[in-house]
Amino acid sequence: MEDTKASTIGERLRLLLDLVLVLTTILSVIAAIVFFSLTAMVAPPDQIAGVQWAGLAPNFGMIAAAVAFISELFRRLFVRKPRKWLPLAIMLGLAAAYGAPFLITNSEQDDCTFGPVSNEQYRDYLRRAKDLSSKTPGSFSLHQDRASARFNELFERLVDQKPSVYERVAASHALLRSFGAQYRNTSGMPDTYARVAKTGGVVGFNYYLDANRLGLFHPFLLFMRQAWIITDLTGPGDFYRGPVPTVAGDIRFVVNYPAFDGRPPIDRAPEQCPPVPDPTLSESFSRIAR
Repeated sequence: MEDTKASTIGERLRLLLDLVLVLTTILSVIAAIVFFSLTAMVAPPDQIAGVQWAGLAPNFGMIAAAVAFISELFRRLFVRKPRKWLPLAIMLGLAAAYGAPFLITNSEQDDCTFGPVSNEQYRDYLRRAKDLSSKTPGSFSLHQDRASARFNELFERLVDQKPSVYERVAASHALLRSFGAQYRNTSGMPDTYARVAKTGGVVGFNYYLDANRLGLFHPFLLFMRQAWIITDLTGPGDFYRGPVPTVAGDIRFVVNYPAFDGRPPIDRAPEQCPPVPDPTLSESFSRIAR
């Protein structure tokens, strides 16, 4: 009697879990369709009121995989009639969880011009950046300082000592976009260039980048995979000193990998591309000879 009762309870739990599995799978598909179609046709994801939940598509995929696993476990414990398709459902759920973010391209952030640098010239930088990363010896490391140094090396090869601030900002944006980074905002806007030109310091461009796009696949980066990358453009002033010397016009990359303590979200600016200074300030931010 007790065995029959336990079997009945197990069967009901199994049916409930199967129902949850079906619902989460349907939700993941709907969320992906809504998220990727609307954001591609209408606006950036965080500017579409009412469908922000669709950004959880990868999470729904992971939930579906977890529910499939639990459902199979209960079936084996209480019903002992395992379904052969459930392992496939688990793998598909995990694949959706890892792969869905790669479908987000933010292609509108490649429709950029930078002062006298046309979109055609920018796209030439973008094309060269994609080739450069595969042809330059070395790879990215989980060590943040080494990853920053890798970006700095690739940038210097890409910009090829061009002094113009417009060329340098265009090249830095193209380099990060070649890895799928998303431009978020520029620190201190709207008057950051005027302020830095007057007081010195740096202009910081903030980006998000899925760490897995750098070839750093790691199971713990499923939900914590958003790296924060800062591109610092040095303004006028005497900065050629210290362990990392820099002069006006230098651009340095700072990589911050996902942290368990979390970070406050970086707001997304309405503009799709990093701003450049007006012509009256351009010389202050163009690279000077050491």
